[in-house]
Amino acid sequence: MPVLSPLTVQQPPLEHGDGDVLQQASAMISDESVVLLISLQESGDTLPIESILLKNSEGDLLSEIPTTDAREYRIAIGSPPHHGRLTLLAENDQGDEFDSMEIEYHCIGE
Repeated sequence: MPVLSPLTVQQPPLEHGDGDVLQQASAMISDESVVLLISLQESGDTLPIESILLKNSEGDLLSEIPTTDAREYRIAIGSPPHHGRLTLLAENDQGDEFDSMEIEYHCIGE
């Protein structure tokens, strides 16, 4: 199990879409990396999600995370110290974005 550092400052989401799919996102230090943890809505009544797009504050696509039946996803986004603002977009199989979340984080390391 990874060791999580308390040296992360996580703000509440700056913006959040309608909340149908993206429930929570937070950055944390795990071992020697900064990891983004994404939690999806647990209800089976949500819209079918094909992928989660991860963009930086300039709108550049950093990663496309294909989804499965899992409700939590972890992706390494850098090494501490690391800070930034990220936008997450839930996308269906037609390529339509139907939920979003913007977060800001500061992971300072040890």
